[in-house]
Amino acid sequence: MNVTAVAVLRPQRVRVIEMAAAVGPAWIDHDLVFPRANGSVRYVESARTTLAAACTAIGMPRLRFHDLRHLHATLMIALGVHPRVIQGRLGHARIGTTIDVYGHRFEGADRAAAQAVGALLTAQPK
Repeated sequence: MNVTAVAVLRPQRVRVIEMAAAVGPAWIDHDLVFPRANGSVRYVESARTTLAAACTAIGMPRLRFHDLRHLHATLMIALGVHPRVIQGRLGHARIGTTIDVYGHRFEGADRAAAQAVGALLTAQPK
């Protein structure tokens, strides 16, 4: 896991442990990162509302969770992450699904690869 993600999630884990301690035996332990006050699963609409409020608070247009998934995939492609890694992170059973959905995003990566190979082939020996 990314060090930044760990740094962000560690305090949340402490909060959940504190919540469980405060609730005591009535705590419903599902080992969740963002549980309801009694430990149970949050309703999807609650998460959507929270995301919408967060977007509004920072002056961003409203996003859906699926938009975040596409953003994650697009950023990985821009960073040159191998398509098989992207496939695995997105949970696609077939690499073809990843390429079909995000293939147009790989075009910039293809240009960058062509430029890198061209630079290598035209480099002067030292």
